[in-house]
Amino acid sequence: MGKNLVSFRAPCPVCGQTVTACRQESLRRDRVAVPWFAPYEVLIHEVVAGKTHDPHSDRKRIHWACDACIDAGRALLADQSKQEFNDCWPYYVYTDDTIHCKDCGCDFVFAKDEQKHWYEKLHFWVQSRPIYCKPCKQRRKAAGQKPSEPK
Repeated sequence: MGKNLVSFRAPCPVCGQTVTACRQESLRRDRVAVPWFAPYEVLIHEVVAGKTHDPHSDRKRIHWACDACIDAGRALLADQSKQEFNDCWPYYVYTDDTIHCKDCGCDFVFAKDEQKHWYEKLHFWVQSRPIYCKPCKQRRKAAGQKPSEPK
């Protein structure tokens, strides 16, 4: 690793501002949990290498934000001790995420506070994501369909 971690700067994935990664509340060494496959130094290197922007794999994506985004409410600080993760990065923050509904095809928002509820209260694995918008989910439930059954 060699280089001092304080010198590692990266753009915040929420606002784009370049910040010192290990000095951000969401990535501070004394408050983050890391998965079994990577020590803290690897986390910071992955952030600097841009692994926060991998749209094809949530396992590789690191969910973090700068302090300004947390203070402004664009990101919600996460508690990794309440999350279920094993072979992926936990969430360090939650941000609103747009998802494409599997039934109707519309885009819907998986809100940051709903994510916190899913991952910290209900203890869903952090790799899990909703696949139906709320109207489709309610329609399927009213029709007696299980979430995984086709229409």
